[in-house]
Amino acid sequence: MAKTYRYRFRGAAGTLVDRLKHEAQSYKVDATGDEKSGKVEGLGIKARYTIAADVVTITVDKIPFIISWGTVEKELDNMAPNWGATRLT
Repeated sequence: MAKTYRYRFRGAAGTLVDRLKHEAQSYKVDATGDEKSGKVEGLGIKARYTIAADVVTITVDKIPFIISWGTVEKELDNMAPNWGATRLT
């Protein structure tokens, strides 16, 4: 079951994508895409993102069975400030 998370970001979409890719590399996962959409894969994780205006929507399609969805949510929320983003509720 996929889960979706939305974040509002400041600045240019290209800067956000660069930050997302840098964050992914620090976890040794592959990130590809552009200012509109992309994907992240590695270590048993499959996710994708779309960007519209100042909102990035991240859909996590697959996580390793040893990681809970609560952990995924917490990690995304902890990483979001590094991207210049805050979570939308």
